[in-house]
Amino acid sequence: MKDFFAAHHTRANVIASMNNLLDYFDWCQHCHNQLLHAQRYPGLFAPKDTMYLTKRVNKGSSKFGYVKLTLEEVRDIAEKMRAAVLQCADLSLYLRFEDAPPHKIPAAYRRALPMRFQVR
Repeated sequence: MKDFFAAHHTRANVIASMNNLLDYFDWCQHCHNQLLHAQRYPGLFAPKDTMYLTKRVNKGSSKFGYVKLTLEEVRDIAEKMRAAVLQCADLSLYLRFEDAPPHKIPAAYRRALPMRFQVR
């Protein structure tokens, strides 16, 4: 997808933003899969706000990986995943209106256009 976008778009800042967004979604997918496929295991004397998880290192492996996450860390991961969605919406708005003169952009969209991609 990065190659396709780079071949069909000329602005370096937009290509860099798309690459960043795709890398961000890769990270989101990795976190999602790690959390979704993990199982809780009880930690002895563990604080109540801490989650202990275990998951096979990979599909064919008999080895398990372990992770300890606090509620704040899980919330931070969720907030960063949400940020990826917002970044995608920003880029989508910019791409939709990038070549439109400002007076042709609906007022609601003009206010919502991301500042870093602001149309001239």
